[in-house]
Amino acid sequence: MIRKEKKIDEFILREAKGIKDMLKSGSISKDLVTFEIFIDNIMSDFQIDQSQKEYTENRSKEILKEKGIIISGM
Repeated sequence: MIRKEKKIDEFILREAKGIKDMLKSGSISKDLVTFEIFIDNIMSDFQIDQSQKEYTENRSKEILKEKGIIISGM
């Protein structure tokens, strides 16, 4: 489904916060979280069209860096 960029940003922010909380609490190992998995989960969970994958990847990198979240594959 084609999504507005603002909506994709909201999804990414929501997922980034969740990842940050899980990493901080130790409920998930940093070794299990990769950028590829992060993107795949966002794309499938929020039904983002494949044509918007590049935007989703680029914005995710920006948002994760802004939030101080470093995961492998970035």
